[in-house]
Amino acid sequence: MSMGEATDAGAADGRLIGELLRNPNAARIRAVERGFAEAGHPALRQPHLPVLEYIDRTNGSRIGYLARHANITPQAMGELIDHLAAHGYVERTSDPTDGRARLVRLTERGLAAYALATRLVTDLEATWAAALGEEKMRQLKRLLGELWDAIESNRPAPPDPTSRATGSDIIARVESR
Repeated sequence: MSMGEATDAGAADGRLIGELLRNPNAARIRAVERGFAEAGHPALRQPHLPVLEYIDRTNGSRIGYLARHANITPQAMGELIDHLAAHGYVERTSDPTDGRARLVRLTERGLAAYALATRLVTDLEATWAAALGEEKMRQLKRLLGELWDAIESNRPAPPDPTSRATGSDIIARVESR
């Protein structure tokens, strides 16, 4: 059976959910990257998009938060932030709520890139709505929102950073097996 063939009898046209989600997202990424390049932002590429998508545009965000939402390690997110900072899109500042922590904030250039990305995606959604019809596009977004919420409600909570297991705790767990 080829990748395009369904193993699930419920997939009427043979495409699985991964393909149905991946291809429109890839088209979104291509449209945004092309728009960034045309507007003079060639340093912004697909790996940087989650920073623009998930960062708190008012107060900034911690790298760990951005990494969790992008599904990458904090180290990898740190490298992306280094790239964005070197190109003037973000800056690192002290977290006013925790002097040990750092926040990543969008600069004016980063805010302009965010506004451009929003316009590019809005334009793409309008193109898709013209192809599908407004009602189907609203339904698609509603269903995807419901799927997102269902996934998020089943996601385990991140570990509490204030409750760290001691060596004795770990040894006790291993010995109890």
